[in-house]
Amino acid sequence: MTLINKRNCRKPGFTLIELLVVIAIIAVLIALLLPAVQQAREAARRSACKNNLKQIGLALHNYHDLHNTFPPGWVSNGTVWGVPANRNSGPRYCVDNGANHGAPWTVLILPMLDQATLYSKFNFTSAYFSDNSNLTPPPNSNYVVPLPAYRCPSDPSVSSAPQLTNYMGVQGGRDYDCDSQGGPGQRVFSQNGTLFANSSIRLRDLTDGSSNTIFVGESRYFIWQADAPTRSWASSPKMSGGLPMVNVTVINPINSSTAQGNDAVPVTSKTLGSHHTGGCHAAFADGSVRFLSQNMNESTYHSIAVRNDGLPLGGEY
Repeated sequence: MTLINKRNCRKPGFTLIELLVVIAIIAVLIALLLPAVQQAREAARRSACKNNLKQIGLALHNYHDLHNTFPPGWVSNGTVWGVPANRNSGPRYCVDNGANHGAPWTVLILPMLDQATLYSKFNFTSAYFSDNSNLTPPPNSNYVVPLPAYRCPSDPSVSSAPQLTNYMGVQGGRDYDCDSQGGPGQRVFSQNGTLFANSSIRLRDLTDGSSNTIFVGESRYFIWQADAPTRSWASSPKMSGGLPMVNVTVINPINSSTAQGNDAVPVTSKTLGSHHTGGCHAAFADGSVRFLSQNMNESTYHSIAVRNDGLPLGGEY
């Protein structure tokens, strides 16, 4: 009878220590690879965001080619523009006739963004783009659909408010000429940029040069939480209480607030920002899109939002 060597019958396997070592190695590899994957994904989202602004800039130029002027920031039908508002001087348009305003620039350039069919559905009668509830009223609220062209994929809010926009038309910079009844300087309007109430700016009006003037800036401060989806990119920027929705005056530093949703009311009309690290994108009037550092020279930051201040640009973007 042959004796069986029990030692030779043992099945091959890992000891507990060997298993723990393998798990530790896998964990280290995941820790090293995950940031690289996330950075690659953010780079792709950032590139898509930049492309959105590029297409918006081209749409604005195509509008100019067709109408010999850039679109108004929004169509305002205010009746007491000459009456001072909260400041010692300035028009009343920022606090008057909240329910009596037409389409903003985001709607007017839809045909130039390959959205002619959607554009044809909107009713452009004066009172159909704003009401005193701060919403886009029917029938136009029925045609507000999510548009990737108006959203930065880096903004996590797109999942809960797909009809928001991350791109604001620039009314001007440095200072404002009218503020709403929400408090001194809380919600502001200006007219020294390119896209403001009833504006009809032409290329020749950009006396600082098209490469030194921004059309549209990136924003993370769109108001959306309470009223989504009817508070959206199709809303008029002039609503009850003078709340700009799709226009901004460049005053506060880039990314200077972390407010989101309705909490962003005090900053939405005067602050650019993004969910990209270190700054935000902006579309310039020459068709280029550049990344603006949140640490850029303050004078330069304000000057590029003004079409005709005649000031030299100091500092770097």
